[in-house]
Amino acid sequence: MKRAQPSPNKFLRTAVLVALLVVAIGFVAAWFYFKPAAVTSPFSYTEFGPIVVRTSQYSLKTKLSLQTSNDNLQWANANRIKMKAVLENTMAGLDFDQVRSAGGIAYVEKTLRDAANQQFQTQNVERILLTDFIIQSN
Repeated sequence: MKRAQPSPNKFLRTAVLVALLVVAIGFVAAWFYFKPAAVTSPFSYTEFGPIVVRTSQYSLKTKLSLQTSNDNLQWANANRIKMKAVLENTMAGLDFDQVRSAGGIAYVEKTLRDAANQQFQTQNVERILLTDFIIQSN
């Protein structure tokens, strides 16, 4: 008995299918090889604002982010209400002339960070970052 030979069309279809499969596997392998590793930040941020403070000298409106380590994020969220009060009180006591100077933003950020750490007797607040800041004299 003679075996039937596969038709050239069937052989061609099988070859194309195998080639496509090899190319697909190559793309998947390249994707996983060149895919960048997930970058995780060592910091967490808690946002506050808008916070509005009015004094006899100035009025200010700000939004800010409190930077802590990932380990202290739960602490920051648990103390959110008290932290907002500390930030508002500190902003009400800022030196208007120093705020309006060239290094005013850095002065405000440092003053807020130091006041928060002092009030909570900790060093959990690593930075205060002002995201919006408007001040005007009264």
